[in-house]
Amino acid sequence: MATRLISQPFTFDEDDWHAWHRGRTEYASSPTGPTALTANHWVEPDKPASALEYPDTPGRWYRTTDRLIGLDIPRTHSVTGTVQLAAGESVSDGSLSIQAFERQGEFAVRIYNRHAPNRIAFHSIEAFVPSSRWALPARLSPDADTVNLTTSDGTILPTPTLGWLHFEMGNLSHRLRVIGQGGKIWTAFSDESSAIGVHRFRFIKLDRPDATGYTVIDFNRAYLPSVAFSKHFLSPMPTPTNTLEFSVEAGEKWAVFN
Repeated sequence: MATRLISQPFTFDEDDWHAWHRGRTEYASSPTGPTALTANHWVEPDKPASALEYPDTPGRWYRTTDRLIGLDIPRTHSVTGTVQLAAGESVSDGSLSIQAFERQGEFAVRIYNRHAPNRIAFHSIEAFVPSSRWALPARLSPDADTVNLTTSDGTILPTPTLGWLHFEMGNLSHRLRVIGQGGKIWTAFSDESSAIGVHRFRFIKLDRPDATGYTVIDFNRAYLPSVAFSKHFLSPMPTPTNTLEFSVEAGEKWAVFN
């Protein structure tokens, strides 16, 4: 059964979009932004004696159940020669940042380099001209389920979802399965704009719905996955059910490198 959509007051703010777009560009080019990632090494050793070296990565590394431990770390990163990094934590010498990344209980050491070739070559993020026609009323239909998201390295991630987000475009009804992400809703989608060179899939965040289930999906805020900036990222890809049968000519298109 189709979900009836009723427009609620919504003001499209083009200045706010431009501020968002500038912020996205600044983030992409920052010293620990996606263009700076040069390595993602999965760490298997679980004892100090078996700690391993990894290409372009300072020190030797092993893992425990909840963190990475680096040995023989240069003084530029640790005065003691040892670091312990829980997921998301990092150390930096101002040029090279070492970060712990966790996925499904496994740990990887990530390297961000301010002199990374992609960061040096990065110019901008190409985007469509923003338009209020792409800010669409939408309604969440609760349908909690767990779906398998496949990452860009082929790993399957069982992921709880909230339900379906219904909206209309071109006098037709469409829907996307969405995920709760803090105080927001998030989803990955693909669409027919890939035929004109837009990245093969994109992400979008939107406000959680009000008490009636109403929210707005603003495709002007569709953004590129991190893997569009560096091949070392492990971005989740949309499920086949999140393929839209029209061209979403809004939001970010592709990363521009010199």
